[in-house]
Amino acid sequence: MNKSAAILLVISSIFLASCSPQPPQVTATSLPSTATVIPMPTSHPQFAALRDQIAASGEHFILNSNGTISDGANPIPGLIVAPDGTMTIMVNGESVILDPAKTHFDDEAGITNDEYKLDESGIWIEVITPESTEAGKATMAILEQLNVPEGVVKLEMKGESVVCIDVATREVACKNGTFVAKFVKEYVKLYGDAQSTPYGPETGNVPPGTATSDVQKHVTLPMVLDVQAQLRSENGGVDVLTLEKSAFIDHMISDQDKSWGAIITVDRFDPNSKKYFAYVKKDGELVIIPIK
Repeated sequence: MNKSAAILLVISSIFLASCSPQPPQVTATSLPSTATVIPMPTSHPQFAALRDQIAASGEHFILNSNGTISDGANPIPGLIVAPDGTMTIMVNGESVILDPAKTHFDDEAGITNDEYKLDESGIWIEVITPESTEAGKATMAILEQLNVPEGVVKLEMKGESVVCIDVATREVACKNGTFVAKFVKEYVKLYGDAQSTPYGPETGNVPPGTATSDVQKHVTLPMVLDVQAQLRSENGGVDVLTLEKSAFIDHMISDQDKSWGAIITVDRFDPNSKKYFAYVKKDGELVIIPIK
C-alpha cells in the first residue's frame, strides 16, 4: 500500500467512527437522605438551665436527649427530665417533681437532693430532716415566737428525735419541742420582747415592803389563768391545768424592764409532770413554751 492509500484509509476510519450511534449519557444525582434527626430539646429556658447546671458539676453527669441523666455510663434510676426541664422521680408509687434549687450534682458525692435520695437498691425515698417532722415544726414555731435570730440554734436529728443545739455552747437547748428551762429564760430575756409591768419591789410604783406575792396576785396569777384558758381551748375544752393541782413560780425576765414570766407545773404531785414557761409579749401575745 502506497502512502496516499494509507492516509485515505485513516481518514475513512475516523469518519465512520463519528457517524456510529453513541450510547446515551447518564448523569448521576445524589438522593436526599431519609434519616430523621431528633433535635435535643434545649429551647426551654429551664431545660437549658439544668443542662448548664449539670455541665458545671464536672464530667460524670450527662443530660441525654431521651430525657435521662447518666452518671458516667449508667442512667440514674427512676429520674426523667421533660422537654421543659422538669425532673420527675417516683416515690412510693407517686410522681414527685424535684426542685432544681434543691438538687445537686457532684462528681464525688453523686446526685443529691435536700428532700429525696436514692437508697442502696436504687429506689427514691424521702429524706427525713428536722424541719420536715412535727417536732421540728413545733420547735421552729416556738423559736419564731421568741424572735430567736437565725444561727443561734441549729436543728439536728438524733435517732428519731429532733434536737436544737445552742450554737454558742453546743449544748442541747430542746428536744422534740420541749426546751431546757435555762435556755428559755436566756432566749426570752435576749430576744423575747417581754411586756413590762409596774409590779415588783424595786420599781417604786408600790408601797415599801411590797412582797413578791403581789406580783403573783397582779401579774403571774392572771397569766396562769390565761394559760389555763388557752390549754383548755387546745385540748377540746378539757382542763389540763387546774389551780388545785398546779404550782407556779414567778420569774423576773429583766430587772431593767421589770418584765415577768412564770414557770408552771401542771401537777405538783407528779415528779414527771409537764411544765411550761409563760410570759406576755409587748404586743399582748401570750407565749407558752414546754420546758423540762
